[in-house]
Amino acid sequence: MFFSLKHCTKRALSAVSGGLLCFMIFACSSPLDSRYVSDYSRDEGLSVVISNFKTYSDTTLNASARTIAPSSFSSSGIAKYVITGEEVYDGDRCEQTIAINAGGQGTVTGLKKSFWNFVLHAYSDNACTNEVLHGFAAVDTTYEDTVSFVLNSIDLDTKGSLDLTFTYSDSASFAKANVDQINIYLCDPLSCDINSAPVVRVVSSGFDAWTSSGYNLAVSEINPGYYLLRIDFYSSSTGSQVCAGTYSELVDIEPGRETSDSVAIPDILLLPPEEPENLKVYRIDSSCTPDSYNALIRWDDLSINEEYFCINVYEYNSSNYAAGSLVASIDKSNYSSLSLENDGAGYVSGSVLYSSGEYVLKLKTGKLYDFEICSKNSYGSSAVVSRTSSADIASDASYGSLKGFGKSNASPYLRVNTLALTYNIGGGTYKTLIDEYIIASTFCEYYIYKNAAIPLIQPVAITDVNDMSHQAAYPVLYFNTPEQDWHEWQDSDGNQISQITSFQNITVYADYNLTSDASIKLEDSTVSVTYGASSAASYPRTGTDADGVTGLTTGTYVTLAVNVSDSSNASFTSYDFYINGSRQASVSSSTVTTIGGTNYVLWTFQIGLNGSYTAKIAGVSGGTSYYSGEYIFRTN
Repeated sequence: MFFSLKHCTKRALSAVSGGLLCFMIFACSSPLDSRYVSDYSRDEGLSVVISNFKTYSDTTLNASARTIAPSSFSSSGIAKYVITGEEVYDGDRCEQTIAINAGGQGTVTGLKKSFWNFVLHAYSDNACTNEVLHGFAAVDTTYEDTVSFVLNSIDLDTKGSLDLTFTYSDSASFAKANVDQINIYLCDPLSCDINSAPVVRVVSSGFDAWTSSGYNLAVSEINPGYYLLRIDFYSSSTGSQVCAGTYSELVDIEPGRETSDSVAIPDILLLPPEEPENLKVYRIDSSCTPDSYNALIRWDDLSINEEYFCINVYEYNSSNYAAGSLVASIDKSNYSSLSLENDGAGYVSGSVLYSSGEYVLKLKTGKLYDFEICSKNSYGSSAVVSRTSSADIASDASYGSLKGFGKSNASPYLRVNTLALTYNIGGGTYKTLIDEYIIASTFCEYYIYKNAAIPLIQPVAITDVNDMSHQAAYPVLYFNTPEQDWHEWQDSDGNQISQITSFQNITVYADYNLTSDASIKLEDSTVSVTYGASSAASYPRTGTDADGVTGLTTGTYVTLAVNVSDSSNASFTSYDFYINGSRQASVSSSTVTTIGGTNYVLWTFQIGLNGSYTAKIAGVSGGTSYYSGEYIFRTN
């Protein structure tokens, strides 16, 4: 037995056999939009078309679910159609009974030319008290002469009914179990709450019918929807009443219709349930955040006498570990109360109670998990079942795209996981396609680690800094201007990184080829700007600090120097010397002058004109310039 509880929050629509139903509007269109004219002309008629009797059974129930549902509904079961409508602008209303022909067409007359909202009601009785289907449509009768409806049972509140006959297949087992009380419930399928629907208790005088002609259960007034049919068999042979077995199925109650069936219950008394099969786990792609994601857990319920399922969630330090730490043991007592913060896994939706087959759990990113499941009842437990491999699902009716988790080295990774890969672009601009930008501090991607390296995004070189629309390849990443393009990704310690080789979350940081004053500064403590009467006197430790001086004279020598004995400058291959923003010289880091035991790379010039001077130095490494602060001085 298998049924997916994700579907129980929606009511299935009745499948209706028979042709299409069309309502046509016969109207004379006018070039003047009469919706804004107070004296509306009247239409000859509007043709109505029933384009489909929609069924939602394929999206609201798993195809293999054991479900007791009404038989297919034929259009011949509809005794009367009534159309109601409201005109949008003045609030005019219409209500007409419509004769629908075998081709599914009818006509409504006497409508003004305007915009109308219509509801088509289908009743199974001529008194119009038992609405079984309805459909909604809007049309502008000024320009259109046909309105089309899809009829379904969604949101109708007409009560349905139930007529079931039960028989127990093994009379000897029934007698051996000494059954002396049977409770039949119609429950909420997620919570198994027995207070929301009829409860029937079979007294002792009715027991014989279960193993002979059958016991009949008839309930005339039931709200439409899905219910869990639950039957508990009790025995007092041991002196105290105990549950000797439980049987369950899903029941579909449709508006205004009877759900009837004969239910043959196999031998389930005094027996533990069978183990479930095909325990699979999927990642719901749309749920991913840097901290968590939702995991969809599915299994096939092969038993019909379980009371609940138990799911164990384990966390592992590595795929090589044979045993993990138990994060959560999920059963009937806690399945809807788990939280990610307190329990390490959080409840999202679904159930582990009777006949369930689906459960959604919130898990942490950057962790390895695995799962196992068993079914239980009052008599015992089934064998424990491990997770099996699951394939990706491109589109699921309820969840969208689902990523599956493998179970062996031959298929995707041994453990359930999702890692959050965060790209910190440090105020840069990331361009993925033409006119498609990410301008933010970070953006995140989500991967399932499969024991194989995950390459980082590798932005390409910018080919045309003046016209990004002609960029030949993408993506690109740059800082303030395209000239300041991406250089490499680095980890939190500043080391170059190009791929991910772990299941753990990671943030990588963009390093840029910066070439402007906005770049990283050269360590100012290693830089000096001095002056003197001669070129030798202006050297470091011999000259006078020039920064901020306003009384220099022409002919003075000024020296810009970098202490290359300082370890912070070890990565620079050369130094550029700037005066008033213009590079005056570039000197290799190997061209040094030793003064007082300290090595300097320096450049000296003689002031020739009066005015203001701004000096700075840039250390160059890997094509990137790292600038010092600015040093300003003036002549008289």
